[in-house]
Amino acid sequence: MLANTPPDSLTTNVYDLPPVDVVSHATHILFGADSEQTQSTDVARHVIAALDQASYMPAADRVFGPFPVPRLLDASEQSVMDSYASTVNLEPLTKAIHVLQEPGSGRGARPLGDGAAKAFHCTLAIPTDRPASGTVKWFAVVFGPGGVTTNGVAVTPTSANGDTVTVTVDASVVGDVVIDAVYQTAANVTVYTDSFRVTSIDPAGATLTGIRIEPADLLLPMGTAITPIFVAIYSDGTRMAR
Repeated sequence: MLANTPPDSLTTNVYDLPPVDVVSHATHILFGADSEQTQSTDVARHVIAALDQASYMPAADRVFGPFPVPRLLDASEQSVMDSYASTVNLEPLTKAIHVLQEPGSGRGARPLGDGAAKAFHCTLAIPTDRPASGTVKWFAVVFGPGGVTTNGVAVTPTSANGDTVTVTVDASVVGDVVIDAVYQTAANVTVYTDSFRVTSIDPAGATLTGIRIEPADLLLPMGTAITPIFVAIYSDGTRMAR
């Protein structure tokens, strides 16, 4: 585990939260995150297990790295950031992204990797009481065996204001393809969507051989609620959180 201050490079002992642990780095909860990092029980659970050197956790995830002290902001920098933050208004928009056309057996399908690129046509239903004043911005990531990446997925607008897009997924992609959208209103409100799973692609030629629940060994006080991680295990050795 490592505390990193950009532009310092990351080391090999950086722990990536599994895709199901939706945690925001910032105080404002963006993109449908359940909590911020200092309040997340998922982060706390991992830190406790790493401190205890829990045997169920991979060795690479319980190695501690340096915690460098970041450069402190001077008064002028702090003033600029505080001024900007005071003018930002954020509003969530849920269940607004939809697939217009999906290959295979329809929305929600989990096609096997078949060596072919895939394209999905998606749209954002912008509410009439919060119209976009400019272009909608989209973000696409893949939650795969190696963690979160933007490799192998691209979003191309197909309308003037960007409310409809084509999501292109390379043949090499394995995992969950997820998109988010954000736009500004004329009232200077930033509207952001919850994350939408476009598709899930399993490893080519592999079959699901088992499911592991993590953490496998955890003692919690009465009344504590956690979100377990379900890890799919495939015949080729691939492991992915589901």
